[in-house]
Order: sequence, then C-alpha cells, then structure tokens
Amino acid sequence: MDSSELLHGRVYRLNGEYLTTGVWDDERRGYVGIKHDASADRLYLEYDIRYGGTAMATVALDAYLPADLPLSEFLGLRCDDHDEEVDYNGRINEPGYWFHTSNGMRCTSTRTVLRNETLHRFLAELEA
Repeated sequence: MDSSELLHGRVYRLNGEYLTTGVWDDERRGYVGIKHDASADRLYLEYDIRYGGTAMATVALDAYLPADLPLSEFLGLRCDDHDEEVDYNGRINEPGYWFHTSNGMRCTSTRTVLRNETLHRFLAELEA
C-alpha cells in the first residue's frame, strides 16, 4: 500500500514485527496498535517501514478512530495519593518538580501512568 493512500485515524491490517492491526498516525508516521507480549497486551507505536520502522499496511479496514478518542498510548500521569493529574515543570537535564495540574501544588507522591484503555478496547474489538 502506497504511503500517499494512508489516512490519519484509519485502521489498517499490518505486516509488522509487533502489530497486526493499527491506526495510522500521520504526525508520528506509524501505527498505534496492540502489542501482544507474554506478560501483557499493551498499546504500542510501530513506525512505518518507509520511515525507518518495521510495519507496513496491507489492507485498509472500513474503520476509523472516533473523533473524540485520542490517538495516544498514554493519557498522562496521576498522583497516587490525591488521584489528580500531574505534570513536570522541568526540562531535560534541568531541575524541576512534579505538580498537580488542577491547582499548581507540588506533588511528592508516586505517580501512575494513565493508559488509553478506550483505544485498547476499540482495537481489541477490531482484532477479534
């Protein structure tokens, strides 16, 4: 399948090292799909072979990412103590701190990655 035929948000069957089905992400030049590991299934970005990756679309499915569903493996981080979204104000190799995005207060708690479970379910139904 020619790269000019790929549409952002469309679902494709893939010939990839890790993915068999994925949503084309035009910005990142790859496919977001479910990587099936022995330990767990998780969302994964596999780059298109024409952009240095290991996946290539073979068939365009009649399925598109819903407009309100983010095309991202992760949705952010949550503070474990306060169950609030957190962010980091530093840059690479510069000091900074974690803070609650709702009120700007510093957060010293452990953090949990928010996985995009809705996208995972959407893709799992297409693979079934």
